[in-house]
Amino acid sequence: MPSRSRAVGRCRHLLAALLFATPLALGCGGGAKMTRIEAPADGIKLSYDLAPGQSYTGSVRRSETVRDLSGQSMTRSINFDINLTVRGKDDKRGGNLVIARFSNVDLKWALPAALPISLSDFTSKAKQQLQGMEVDFNVDDTGKIVYMPEIPEGADAQLALVIKQALDTLETAFVPVPARPLRPSESWTDEKKRGRKGKLGKYVEGSITTKVEGLYRDPESEEIAKLVIEETETALTTTKSGSHETKKQGKSTSFFSTTRSYLIRTTSEHTEFDPGESTTFSKLTVEWSKAPRAAAAAGELQSISDPCDPDYVGGEECGAGAPTITDPCDPDYVGEAECAGAPAQE
Repeated sequence: MPSRSRAVGRCRHLLAALLFATPLALGCGGGAKMTRIEAPADGIKLSYDLAPGQSYTGSVRRSETVRDLSGQSMTRSINFDINLTVRGKDDKRGGNLVIARFSNVDLKWALPAALPISLSDFTSKAKQQLQGMEVDFNVDDTGKIVYMPEIPEGADAQLALVIKQALDTLETAFVPVPARPLRPSESWTDEKKRGRKGKLGKYVEGSITTKVEGLYRDPESEEIAKLVIEETETALTTTKSGSHETKKQGKSTSFFSTTRSYLIRTTSEHTEFDPGESTTFSKLTVEWSKAPRAAAAAGELQSISDPCDPDYVGGEECGAGAPTITDPCDPDYVGEAECAGAPAQE
């Protein structure tokens, strides 16, 4: 049986979805209501809780239809959970370092008929790649992504598509928001630029226009702002063998908790154009929940570098590259054997 907190979370997400149709939404219990409220006199304030130790859990459902130049189509979907943990300010890359970990991967894929690959083998390999995968990325205090890792050059093309979808989903955890208070119906535009133009790697540029469509209160007195987002993006990937450009455009609706400072739900539809190859139509739903913040001394999370520590988050494996110490008399020995000590003096 689901816990009460989880049931309340599902109820809240359903209530949020019903706001598309009416300012008064029936709740999961039949009598609860989500009501539209007046914005505060000093405006609606949107800000993210990115304190070190804060974590979020996301549930992702994504489906897409890919249509090639001949008009043939194939459908595929991917569902998974994500855990995000904020590690603190990153002086090297800027913004706040966030660690994402993927779990509960469910993949229903389709491959082009010409590929000599077993679908079952590919699906198994892709799930193994994503299950437990950890990704470091950076987001600034306004919710703008300032660093996202690239897929390694030379990676299998179909496997790279699966990983790309996982990385794209990380961006849905945040919508860039201004520091100033906002009025209902107010909109703003953020320019997206990432990477180095004209250099090897991936360069992304585009724009995100967001509009506040209203403020609501749920049965637990949490205030939620409804946001409508339109975005365009051009991505240019440059390798030693040449360049490849894709374009994407779409629209999303997000619900932002102004009480608890995070996005609770995003639904979106996007179209991606890959000239000379295909057009992809995708639908995405991501629901987020906020966990109690991990204990941190003086408001900062202790940096844990030991990969064998149970609270360590990073790419190193416990024991990797470390010599095995079998001598129980060695000061660094860890085990059950006891040191016999030096021979007794006669």
